[in-house]
Amino acid sequence: MYAGLGSDAKAVVIHSRLNQSEYLDRFEEITTRKRRIIICVDMFGEGFDLPNLKIAAIHDVHKSLAITLQFIGRFVRSASNVGDASVVVNIFDQRVASELQSLYAQDADWNILLRRQSEGTIQKELTLQETVYSFSGELTRQVPLWNLRPAFSTIVYKTDCSEWTPAEFEAALPQCERKWTAISHSKNMTAAVLAVRDEVRWGRYRDIRDLIWNLVIAYWDEDKKLLFMFASDYDIIRPQRLAAALCGDSATMMAGEPTFRIFGNVERPMIRNLGASKSGTIRYTMYFGPDVAVGLTDVERAESELNNLFGWGYENGEKVSFGCSSR
Repeated sequence: MYAGLGSDAKAVVIHSRLNQSEYLDRFEEITTRKRRIIICVDMFGEGFDLPNLKIAAIHDVHKSLAITLQFIGRFVRSASNVGDASVVVNIFDQRVASELQSLYAQDADWNILLRRQSEGTIQKELTLQETVYSFSGELTRQVPLWNLRPAFSTIVYKTDCSEWTPAEFEAALPQCERKWTAISHSKNMTAAVLAVRDEVRWGRYRDIRDLIWNLVIAYWDEDKKLLFMFASDYDIIRPQRLAAALCGDSATMMAGEPTFRIFGNVERPMIRNLGASKSGTIRYTMYFGPDVAVGLTDVERAESELNNLFGWGYENGEKVSFGCSSR
């Protein structure tokens, strides 16, 4: 198609099935501007630099904001004797993340939106950087905090203390082979990585043990008087003991029906997974479907006690996912 539209520009195709010699030959034709149109799929990744590229035609839209910003950035680099960067986008495919919907909308002003989107991305990185650098302690010298990937799930405690005591955190952790902790006083956060010896799963031996590494992170919301805690293994961490050390013996885990109040501001909720417990031979049942709550009969509702939920809905006009467990 491009050859027919611009035979004088001589389009060149770059793809992953080219051998090294073919790739180098075609790349040289691009850099020497013998070829003026490049057709490629995911071939010019990080490190590729050709400031003379100034017109981008995106046939298959990127689904990630980071990839989109990186790709557009290749065309807005300064170069002499060339015009301003332009982007032509196929907006037929709207299956993109919400953060990209405004970018791919009809008549969108990319000059404004790209700046706004990139500033938002940069701000997230700055916030993460500020948080990581606020920690001090042995953990920061042993483990790069940038690489931590905790789950988003937490347990939550109600507290009534005027100040929390993160200095008591390390002493409340269980005895273990190794223990590294760190505290961020400005962010009201503390974290620890600890190694615990445990029996191997494939036999019973006194002298052969697995070394299992665990992560625990605690955050105290001073305004809401809530303590949030994540642990990779709650049985080993003993969260109630940690909560008492951080916020006093009156710290109470939120459990039961109050946990389901997270749905308070969610509109049009659609429950995808639902767990219910009941008395009898079958003690626990899981339901799956596009909206399982609608499919439950009155009898099932009456005989079951809600245990856990996960689903989708809308909050402040944006699609959100949510989930909780009563215990």
